Amino acid sequence: MKKKMKRPFTLIEVMIGLSLSAILLAFLFQFYTTLSKSHLELAKNKEEVLSAQRVQLRLNQVFGAVSQPFYMEKGALIFNFDNGIDPNPNFCGPVTGMLYLDEKQQLSLITWSHLKEPRKEVLVPNVRTYSLSFFDQLDKKTWVTQWKKDVPVMTKLLVNDKTFIFFPFKTTETIYYDKTS
Repeated sequence: MKKKMKRPFTLIEVMIGLSLSAILLAFLFQFYTTLSKSHLELAKNKEEVLSAQRVQLRLNQVFGAVSQPFYMEKGALIFNFDNGIDPNPNFCGPVTGMLYLDEKQQLSLITWSHLKEPRKEVLVPNVRTYSLSFFDQLDKKTWVTQWKKDVPVMTKLLVNDKTFIFFPFKTTETIYYDKTS
């Protein structure tokens, strides 16, 4: 019985196979490149969101327990607040705080214990824009940038195009806000 001889691949068949493989590999490489860029962008966005949430939570804790005095001085907001329970016993309970933009362009919160011992927290690094405003419910019924009265009903903080609004928990007043102004 004669063995049937297998015919080898021709050069054109090999070239067509290699071309199809190269096209398939190019699509896969593009897919994985796009996927890795998406993962990097997602991680960056996740870090920004978590950072903003951390700032919001910390300042909610601070502004929710704020008391007199509460005033602005040279771009810094100075106030007393109840820091609650802290790992350092010197910073438990009532402390004095200052929210300000430091020399390194970082939004910082300094708290002073009852022993006048300072502690600095950097809330937002690399601050490009920063402003504080307060809702003046009694006189102007609008946002003002200077404050030397009682604790305002709302405090607005603008940092790097992100807006944070805080309400002191101890307020029992009705807030009137006219959208036309």
